[in-house]
Amino acid sequence: MTATRATLDTVTSYADQAQELDANSALMELDIGLRSVKAGEQCEAIVRFPRLFQKYPFPILINSAFLKLADVFRTGNNFLRLCILRVTQQSENHLEKILSVDDLLKKVFSVMYSNDPVARALTLRTLGAIATIISERKNAHHSIRNSLDSRDAVEVEAAIFAAKRFAAVSKTFAINICDKVADMIGGLATPVEMKLKLIPVFQHMHQDSETAVRVWEMCRKMLVLYPAQNFVLLILHTQTKLSAASHIGISQQIDLLLQYLSEDPRSLVKLLCLQDLNSLAKTGPHLWSENQIGALTQLCIHTSDEAQQVASLRVLTALVKSLALEKFASGSDSPLTQLCLFCSTAFYSNNFYIATQAIELATAVVISSELTSELAETAETLCCAVETIIISMTSGKHQNDSLLKKLLKSVVVLSRTHCGMGRALAESLVKSIATSDPAAVVLLCEALAAVGGYSSAVLSGMLPSIVALLRAAAVEERAKRSQLVIMLATLVLQACRSGLPADALSALESATDSVNCWDGFRIARQAARFGHHSIASKLFDNLTSNIASEHLFFWLTALKEFTHAEANLACHDARQQRLMRIRQAVVSYRKGLSSLKAASTPSFPLQFQTDFAQLRVESLQAHVQLAQAGNSLRTCPPPAIAMTLGDQLQRSGRVGNLLHDSMRTFQGLSNRYKRLYQSCFDADPVTLSVVQTLQWACHLMAQKVEAVLVSCTADRARVPDIAAKTMASSSDVSKLPLEVKALQSVLVEISTGTAIATGGICFEHIQMLTEASQKLLLVPMSFPRFFFQTLQSTTIKLAITPQPKNSIDRAAIWVQSDAHLALKVEGVIQHGSHPGLFRSIHSVYLVVTSSLVKPDPVRGDTKQPSSSANDLTQTVQPHKDYFSIQLLLSFLSPGLHQVSIETFVVDGNGEKWETGPQVTLMVKSFMDHPQQQSQRASGLQYQPGRSNAFP
Repeated sequence: MTATRATLDTVTSYADQAQELDANSALMELDIGLRSVKAGEQCEAIVRFPRLFQKYPFPILINSAFLKLADVFRTGNNFLRLCILRVTQQSENHLEKILSVDDLLKKVFSVMYSNDPVARALTLRTLGAIATIISERKNAHHSIRNSLDSRDAVEVEAAIFAAKRFAAVSKTFAINICDKVADMIGGLATPVEMKLKLIPVFQHMHQDSETAVRVWEMCRKMLVLYPAQNFVLLILHTQTKLSAASHIGISQQIDLLLQYLSEDPRSLVKLLCLQDLNSLAKTGPHLWSENQIGALTQLCIHTSDEAQQVASLRVLTALVKSLALEKFASGSDSPLTQLCLFCSTAFYSNNFYIATQAIELATAVVISSELTSELAETAETLCCAVETIIISMTSGKHQNDSLLKKLLKSVVVLSRTHCGMGRALAESLVKSIATSDPAAVVLLCEALAAVGGYSSAVLSGMLPSIVALLRAAAVEERAKRSQLVIMLATLVLQACRSGLPADALSALESATDSVNCWDGFRIARQAARFGHHSIASKLFDNLTSNIASEHLFFWLTALKEFTHAEANLACHDARQQRLMRIRQAVVSYRKGLSSLKAASTPSFPLQFQTDFAQLRVESLQAHVQLAQAGNSLRTCPPPAIAMTLGDQLQRSGRVGNLLHDSMRTFQGLSNRYKRLYQSCFDADPVTLSVVQTLQWACHLMAQKVEAVLVSCTADRARVPDIAAKTMASSSDVSKLPLEVKALQSVLVEISTGTAIATGGICFEHIQMLTEASQKLLLVPMSFPRFFFQTLQSTTIKLAITPQPKNSIDRAAIWVQSDAHLALKVEGVIQHGSHPGLFRSIHSVYLVVTSSLVKPDPVRGDTKQPSSSANDLTQTVQPHKDYFSIQLLLSFLSPGLHQVSIETFVVDGNGEKWETGPQVTLMVKSFMDHPQQQSQRASGLQYQPGRSNAFP
C-alpha cells in the first residue's frame, strides 16, 4: 500500500521543515521571508504559500496570507508580482475564503496607477485571476476597458485575458464589454493578431440568454465579413462553446456546422466542424433532430477523406450512446440500417482508425438495441472483424496502443453484454498472445482479465493454453515480463474458481518463484480476491521472511492467518470435523486481528480491514452458535412432559431460546455489515457488492431462523423470499462480478421460499438450517480490492469555533445557561490522486448533539430543566471543497455538557455515507449565584476596572 501525496510545481525542499508547525507559526515564518531585503528569500517565501494553503485551508489563514501577498504586490518589483500572480492562479480554489476582499482589491489595484505598462499588465492578470470574488467591482471593469485601448501590446493582451475571466462571471461586464470588443474586431486599426485574440472573449458571454443570442448573431455576421480560414475556425469554435455553455441555439449551431461541413471545401474547417459536432453530441444529444442525424450519416458514408470519416464516426458513436439513439429510425432506409451496412464494410478498411471507430460504433449499436435479424448479422460480422483486426494490430507491423486499447474496450463490453460472443472473442485473444508483440501482450491479458472478471466459464475452456503461456513467460527474458506473469497468473486464478489442477498449480508456483517479492505479493493478493486461499496463505507465509519493516511483517502475518482460516473452511468434512475447522478458523482470525492491530499506524489505521475481518470472525462464531443450538434439540423434554407446557416454543425446550439468540446475532451482524457498507465511500463497486452480499447472507440466515421460530406459534410459515432483494442491483447473476457470483447463487438457491412444517421445532428444521449454513460457509470468501488497495481517497477536515482557551485535556468552553453558544463548523474536503473516481460528494450532512455529562453539584437542589440536550441536523453543499455552517446551542442545565459533531456525506445518487470525522468538545454551563443576582438587582453595575471574565 502506498500513500498518495499531493505535489505542487513550485515547492522547495525548505518547505518540508515546516511540516509539524501549526498554522500561525508557519505563516509567521513566511512573513519573515516576505519582509526580507533579499529578493531571493522573498521569492522563496512566496512560492511556499500554495503548500501552506493546502495544509491549512481555512479562511482566517488564507485571508491573512493574501493580504500579506497584496502588500508585497503593491511595494515589490515586477518579478515578485509575477510570482504572486502564479500563486494566485494555483490557489484559485481558496479565493472565496478571503474575507477582506475590499482591502485586497485596494492594495492590488493601486498598481494600476503605475507608469510601467508591465506592472499594469501584471495587475490586470491578477485581477482576472481573482475575478470570481470581485466580479461586480466597477473600478476593475473600467480599468480593463481603458487598457483595451492601450498602445502597449503586453497590456492589451493582459486586458483581453482579464476580459475573458470577468465576462465568464459578471453579467454586467459581459453586456457592457460586448460592443467594445465587437468594435475592436471590426476596426481597421486593430491588428489581425489582436482580433484573433479578441474573438474568444465572446465564448464566455453566456450569463443571460439575450446576451448569448446577441453575441451568437454577431459571430454569424463575422463569418461573412472574415472568410479567412483562421477566422472561420476561431469563430465557429467560439459559437460552439457559447452554445454549449448557454444551452441556447444548439440546434441552430448544429445546422451551421453541417452547412460548413457540406459547403466549405477546406479540410481543416471540416475537421473543426466535426470536432465541434462531437462536443455538441455530448452536451445536448436530445436537441439533435432526425434530419441532422440523417445528414451527418450521409456525409459519413459518402466522404472520401479518411480523417473526416473517422471524425464523423466518432460523432455518430457519441449520439448512439446517448438519448439520440431513439432518433435513429428503423427501416430499410433508416440511418441505423445505413450505418450497419457501412460499418460492415468499414470493419475491413486498410485504415485502422476507421476500422476501430466503426467497431466502437457497431458495438454501441449492438449493446443498446434489441438484436433484430439485421443487428444479429451485424454482430456476427463484428465478432469476426474484431478477431481479424486484433491479429493484424498485434503482429508488430501496425502497433498502436491507443487504437488497441479502444478495440479491447469494445471486446470487453461485447463479452459482458453477450456471453455467446465472449467465448469466441476470448479464444481469439488467447491465440493472439502467443504471436503478439511483447508490448501488446500485457494489453491483451488485461482485456482477458476484464472478461474473466465476470465469467470464469469463458476462460475455463482455455486453461491449458493459458497455463502454457504462463510457463513460457516464467522462464523467458522479455520486456514487461513481471507484469505479464502477474496477468497470466490472474487469468489462471479466474479460470479455476472450483480448484486448481495439478499442472496449473505447478505452473503458478514456478511463476511466483521467478518474480520479486512485490510481484509475488500481487499474485497472492489476486489469489485471495478470487478465493484460492490455500495458495495465498503459502505465498504470504513465504513473504514474511523477506520483509524488513515491522509493520509490513505484521500486515503479511495477518493476511497469512486470514487466508489460512479461509482455507480451513473450504474442506468438505463430516459435521463434527466441520465444526472443528470453523473453530480453528476463528482462532486463526483472532491471531490475524492481533497482527493487524500491530500493523496499523496513524497514517494507515487499517480501519476497513479490521472491521471486515472482525465481522467475518463473528459471522463464523454465529454459525457455530447455530450449530450448537441445533445439537441442543436432543435435550428437549419428552412428548408426555412437553404437552403439559404452555406454548409450542416452550415445549421445544432450550433449543427455542438458543435459536432466538442465534437469530438476533445474525440480525445484528447484518446491521453491522450495513454500517460497514455506509462507511466505504472510497471503495470500488466490486468491494461494495462483496460487503452487501455478506450483509444479505446474514439477513437471510436470520430470516431462516425466524421462520423456524414462527412455525411454533403460527399455523403456517414460509421462509421470506429475498431473492428479489439480493438481485436488486443486477438483473442476472451471470452479469455479477466474479467475487460475488458464487455467493449470490447460493443465496438465491436457499431463499426459494421452502415451506416450513408447523407444530414445533423438529429435526427437519435443524437440518434445513444446517444445510443453509454449510452452503454459505463452503463458498470461498473473496477479500475485496479495497482490503488491499485504495484507488480513491476522500477525507474531511473540520475546524470548530470557538475552542477552549487553554490546552488542558478536556478543557471546556464556558457559557451562561440563559445564553446561547454560537458554534461555527468549517470543513475542507481533501482528495487523493483520483478525485471522484467512483463517486463524488454532493452535500455534507452534519449532526450536532449534546448531552449532560456532569450536573453542577452546587445547583443540585435546584430543579433542572426537563430537556437540556441539543439535537440539530443541517445539510450544506460544499463549494470548491469548502463548507461552513453556524449553529446556536442552548445549555439550560448547569454542568458539564459534551457536544458531538458527526459528519456524513451524500453522493450524487442521494445515498448517505458515514465518512466522519466525529469531533467532540466540552461546554461548561453555569448560572449566577443568587447572591450575585440580588446584588445586580439592587443596582450593582459593571465597573470598567473589574474583569468580567467567566469564573
